[in-house]
Amino acid sequence: MNSFIIAFLFLSHPVQAARVDIDVVASVQDPLGGMSFSTSTCVELLLTDSFGRKTGYSNGRILDENPDAGHAIESIGDDETDAPGPTSATIGVSLSSATSYGFNLTLLGLTDSEFILTIHRTDMNSRLLPAKTFTGLLPRGASRQFQIVYNPSPGGTDSIIAAVTFDTIREELHSAASLGRIGDKKFVGELDDILAQGETTLTRNDWNHDSARANDASLGRHRALANLRGFVASVENAAKSKTGRAHDRDQDNRRFASATASQSLLADAKTLIQQLGGKPQSDGDDHNQIKGGQ
Repeated sequence: MNSFIIAFLFLSHPVQAARVDIDVVASVQDPLGGMSFSTSTCVELLLTDSFGRKTGYSNGRILDENPDAGHAIESIGDDETDAPGPTSATIGVSLSSATSYGFNLTLLGLTDSEFILTIHRTDMNSRLLPAKTFTGLLPRGASRQFQIVYNPSPGGTDSIIAAVTFDTIREELHSAASLGRIGDKKFVGELDDILAQGETTLTRNDWNHDSARANDASLGRHRALANLRGFVASVENAAKSKTGRAHDRDQDNRRFASATASQSLLADAKTLIQQLGGKPQSDGDDHNQIKGGQ
């Protein structure tokens, strides 16, 4: 068992639980660096390295295929009654050479919940680098993907890219609605329609590669981008509304978006805009913004 990984897990994710279950298998000696990935409660993790080795939660069981990585579960239970409580997960991985490492990190929602993902890194000199934090909404049974590249050598570069699709944003939207973070129902339905229209225009035209129909594919992407920008404008306006305050809203007839919901939805929508080759904001392209009063 690698003491480096165990120390790294708990250094990066202080124990707040009454009971801690640990499943760590590792064998690397004298690692040159490391990473850890920690989540808030009710979210599990699965880390896959460039060789396809998996560490963490998959199909109801914990995998430990990578000998250089470890998985820990923290359960916030009751010491006296031994009753189980919400759990959070941490994965640590030790890096044994000064080269770039690639990983795919999957977050799996155990319930409809907001999530916080914290990523800690140490370089080959065992220096702890500033943490990176990502927040969002994750429905039960849904997953989020992050592509990660890290080089632990001094001055080495790294990148963390969230994989976003129209389905990702729609899942977040309905998760936010079920948690009471965005509304009303009519507004959520209208936002869902905007996303569905954007996805339809993109998928209907994206397969056209011949020159005769290239303009159709370009038009499909343009319309999908317009839908996304309209979605962004509508969520931004809802977030500015005073009805976003919990004590001042009537969810049956007022539109609102909490800070958590709006930040998560806007970040993913703008990421998808960039992935489709557009700019995060473009004046004049918000004609799909939902108009009207409360």
